[in-house]
Amino acid sequence: MESPSDPTRARLLDDALAIARSIERLDLDDAVAGRLAEAGALGSSREGVDLVAVGKAAPELVRAARGALGARVARVIAIGEAPGEGVLVGDHPTPGARSRLAGDRLLEFLDAGGASGLTLFLVSGGASSLAVAPVAPVGVADLATLVEAATSRGLDVVALNRLRAAVSWLGGGAVLARVRTPDSLALVLSDVAVGGAEWVGSGLTYDYRPDDAEVVTLLETAGLAGSALGARVREAAATRRGALSPHPRHANRVLLEPGDWRAAALEAAARLGYRAVDLGPVEGPPARLVDRVAAALAVDGGGPLCLVGVGEATPVVGGATGRGGRAQEWCALVATALARAGRPTLALGYASDGRDHEAGVGGAWSDDTTSARATRGGLDLAGALAHHDTHALHAALGQLLEGGHTGWNLCDLYLVVAGPSTPSAQKSPPT
Repeated sequence: MESPSDPTRARLLDDALAIARSIERLDLDDAVAGRLAEAGALGSSREGVDLVAVGKAAPELVRAARGALGARVARVIAIGEAPGEGVLVGDHPTPGARSRLAGDRLLEFLDAGGASGLTLFLVSGGASSLAVAPVAPVGVADLATLVEAATSRGLDVVALNRLRAAVSWLGGGAVLARVRTPDSLALVLSDVAVGGAEWVGSGLTYDYRPDDAEVVTLLETAGLAGSALGARVREAAATRRGALSPHPRHANRVLLEPGDWRAAALEAAARLGYRAVDLGPVEGPPARLVDRVAAALAVDGGGPLCLVGVGEATPVVGGATGRGGRAQEWCALVATALARAGRPTLALGYASDGRDHEAGVGGAWSDDTTSARATRGGLDLAGALAHHDTHALHAALGQLLEGGHTGWNLCDLYLVVAGPSTPSAQKSPPT
């Protein structure tokens, strides 16, 4: 990442990075211990607890649960995206052979049972892809096609996860039928800004059994109604619907959600001297968010301003094969609106899990000079957006943010700061 050469815009970037780091003010250990206490799972009980962690934050959630439960932790299975001690790695964002193996191992773990009194599920985003167990005749390749169809049409994550849950022996609460302990509890780290924690991991521990009419509607939104895959999905959903019954003693509790990060970011912006404006949950096409930003900048009085939104902007990519991610695309798209702001203005997009689709990339930034700098450098901003190929553009302009596994998964941060800025001591990008 390069910093702007102009001192004012460099300070804006420093401040934006400091605001993004507000996620570090959230305490996962406290959240896990607090929810366990609320559920009555702490205290003097000597019964063992089996841990089932699935998602991008699986290792961190296991560590937090061990800290809260101590010697009561019995058997453990952790399925995540990054190699680590005791972690079974699945495929993400598109499920593959490792995902199927992880799903099989998870079901085997539950079927084996044990002497514990509680099965504790620790669920975070990415679980839908990292571990799969499709209902026949749907296969793993079909699940990959569902992801591709959703991406090409810009489907929101709830619609996609409802469709995946309908054909899964894991999602939509199907996994609870395999629990052998008397009690079951799930702690959910939510990455669903609109729709709620019940759709994290395709509703892994929430009961969902859609009827055929609902499945058909979902297939229509994905453009798959009437297709051979659509027929297989309907058959699998019918099989699953007739076979399931919920676990009689299960409870779900939310650990943290995207709104918690948004609140922390707004507080951080205010501490830096900005008038902090809440853009709320982000969903839908990134152009919709750009319009909200442009409108807010147009009516602002000119003082230090920070606009904060958290969620997932979902571009409709069609058949485009360009490189980039949600944050990169939004930062490129908003650049024209920033150029019209009439003062130093900078946008930053950052994925809380440290990966904006491309490995090693956590997000991007742009400012009111990006469009002009792209033109001077012979770069085609409009073409990059048309082909959903913004990665190379940001790389050439020095606007990429480095990324890597963070242990968090609370959606993406969409941030705009407008000068005059307040100096910040924070100089390094979020990691």
